Amino acid sequence: MASRNEFLTDMCYTLVATNIPFNKLQSTPFKNFLQKYVNQNIPDESRLRKNYLKICFESTLKKIREKLTNNFIYIMVYETTDSRGLYICSLIVGILHPEIMPTSFLISCKELKKTNYETVSRFVNDSLMEFFGDTLFQEKILLFISDAAPYMIKTGGALKIFYSNMIHITCLAHDLNRVVEKVRHFPGKFKELVSNIEDDAQSVQKVKSILNTTPIISDLTFIRSHLSELPNSITKLEKQNSTLNYQINVVETVRDGLKTIENEKGQILYEKFKSVFDKNPGYNILKLYNNSINGKDVDLKEEPAIISCYKQCPITSVDVEQFETNVICTAPEPFLYENVYVTSHKGACRADAFSPDGQLIGTGSSDASIKA
Repeated sequence: MASRNEFLTDMCYTLVATNIPFNKLQSTPFKNFLQKYVNQNIPDESRLRKNYLKICFESTLKKIREKLTNNFIYIMVYETTDSRGLYICSLIVGILHPEIMPTSFLISCKELKKTNYETVSRFVNDSLMEFFGDTLFQEKILLFISDAAPYMIKTGGALKIFYSNMIHITCLAHDLNRVVEKVRHFPGKFKELVSNIEDDAQSVQKVKSILNTTPIISDLTFIRSHLSELPNSITKLEKQNSTLNYQINVVETVRDGLKTIENEKGQILYEKFKSVFDKNPGYNILKLYNNSINGKDVDLKEEPAIISCYKQCPITSVDVEQFETNVICTAPEPFLYENVYVTSHKGACRADAFSPDGQLIGTGSSDASIKA
């Protein structure tokens, strides 16, 4: 039979892994159910949080390190603004191996005071140093995936100083989306149609009148005839566990299709495509690697053992909002807070102050109420 400490550790890990809040342990039916069938006293949430959460956290990090050690790896950086208006940066790592489909791990999530290449590159480097500790990992990082924001491009250049084997590629799904966005700016009635798509009655009437004109019918026919596969191509790139060859073929099929459109609109889209992908720092390098992986003669200086690791590599970044459903977040900060009491003012909160010992907070509202 498992010891008491082992039981509590396993319970803590199970609750976190299945996204069950600790406060559910205070639910009488849930608590009675557990006590009846596991024959153990069920702890309160504060005990798990204070005594066992860190154990689970460190254990999870240790397992991730063991999987990554002695393997080549890729890193992804995703920066977003959360519902509170804060800049949140996340670091995701995974294994690069010719025979193993990549598995990603979220190893760090941090609020940044501002987002630029200095803050992001410092966040990435500090997070990796903290995670790997004394292990020499710098030469093991082969790929950096990010969006195409200018400061992310500069971040890739800054990180290259520390990780000399690293290739920086911007997300191909994002890149194709930028090409599709060019359709919104087609001259004539289509641009007017897009700008009037709102849910108010006046906009609806305006859209209906535009849809009855000959030019817009012509534009929609062109889009349906030549561009209907573009959204499907983006969806294909978002598919997990795709080989490098598959992903590159999706992009190059789009390139070939745009190149064959023999009119002004097709030329606009093709030029946009070239502009976007010419600025993608690692795409052309990975195309050469893919040719070598598939047996074509390519003059490359890198070792075959390194090039082969890109066979299964992802070249589409992961939005953390989608990513979190599949991966356990290893950042412990959110679990260190305990809800003692929840209340709210009816009006706007205009003042606040902490007690000297930091245990209480007082707030004053425009509704003439004070809460502690």
